[in-house]
Formats: sequence, structure tokens, C-alpha cells
Amino acid sequence: GRLAGLRGCEGWPASNSRMSSPASTPTSTSSADAGDSFVRAARKGRLAEVRRHLAAGVDVNAKDSGNDTALIWAAHHQHEAVVRELLACDGVDVAHAGAGGNTAMVLVGHNGNVALARALIAAGAPLDA
Repeated sequence: GRLAGLRGCEGWPASNSRMSSPASTPTSTSSADAGDSFVRAARKGRLAEVRRHLAAGVDVNAKDSGNDTALIWAAHHQHEAVVRELLACDGVDVAHAGAGGNTAMVLVGHNGNVALARALIAAGAPLDA
């Protein structure tokens, strides 16, 4: 089964020596840099990197300079594994509207990805946004 773990994200063990090694820890020096790197990893579909950032405590709702979150970018590019990882985190904002007023649900609907739409609905994404 999946365990509740770091920063409220499911599936993270309480300790994981692989995640604590310097080579697998995000190298950003500030929380803003870490947030930008996290959002960029989600945009590019880099699940392992997204997981490292989450394990390091990055804010799951961090925004890039365009006010878009990791969830919005992952949804836009249909990175299903990344979207599901983000949805497993406590406090993920499924209703946030980023640049252009689009939510993750709007972008998933636009792309016609039924599986991701169902996952977002199950996570509480509003249908009227």
C-alpha cells in the first residue's frame, strides 16, 4: 500500500537514503529557485525530479513567473504520472487558474484526456472553472 509521507504526499517513505544523498537533492539555493526548478521538471514530465523536489519539501503549489503551477504544466503537456503524483499531495490546489485563466481541468479537457480529467475530478477540481 501507499504510505503517507513527506510533505503530505502519498507514497513517500519516512526515510529514503537515496533521496538524502547530495547527488539526488535539488541544487537550488532559494525556495524561489527550488519552486522554479520544480515547476520546470513537471512541465518537462520529469517524474523522478518532481519526486526529489517534493521529498525536499518544495511547495506543491509553487508558481513560475507566469503564475502557472506544476500541476497546470503537467496537465497541459499530459504528463499523466506527474499529474497523479501531484494529486497525491495534500493541499495541491486543483482549482488554481494560471496564465490566461486556465486551470489544470480546462487544459486536460482541451486535450481530451479522459483519464486525467477523471483524476482531477476525483481530486476535487471544479468543473465550472
